[in-house]
Amino acid sequence: MNSEFRQQLLQMQKQDLEVRERLLNAGELNRGYHPEMKSVHDDHQARLASLIEIHGFPTISLVGEDGHRAAWLIIQHSISHPSFLKEMLAQMKAFGRHQVNRTYVPYLDDRIHFYERAPQKYGTQFDYALDGVMRCWLLADAENVDLYRREVGLSPVEAVKAQMAKESKSVTVAEARAMRQEMEDWLIETGWCHEDDRTV
Repeated sequence: MNSEFRQQLLQMQKQDLEVRERLLNAGELNRGYHPEMKSVHDDHQARLASLIEIHGFPTISLVGEDGHRAAWLIIQHSISHPSFLKEMLAQMKAFGRHQVNRTYVPYLDDRIHFYERAPQKYGTQFDYALDGVMRCWLLADAENVDLYRREVGLSPVEAVKAQMAKESKSVTVAEARAMRQEMEDWLIETGWCHEDDRTV
């Protein structure tokens, strides 16, 4: 195990979570991508990319379970870097299930499709629909989604939908449209999708 690499990952994870908690408690994470949070994510993405160049992808055997989980958090939050997320997905797919947590691949795969405004395979991504209700993002194959989820150790999608319904609150139609517009402006600006991919 590379203890130094692991420690750097854990330190970045700690900073990420601390900044998020502080901004959340201050009520500053309600709308849009907060500049301070974006700065942390961008800095961590650059650092992780450099570390991977030196040490290789942070697999479980290289950095331990906790270091691997920390790397996953950093990767998931590198949302301003489409090429990086796609490269990380390719690298993760290249390793066996004993080197990469098997639930991480479907989450990243779905997140990429969600940002590209394309249907997802595993049903891990949720967003406010234009009626103001939190719903599962578009599914590529709704009939077989639970089969795909079972193969990677995820619970049935209906169970997740029920949990999301309990935890989320509805917003007005106007608020939902405004949030969707703001997000898709950012997705286009960042290079995830194009003007003709808009849903509003």
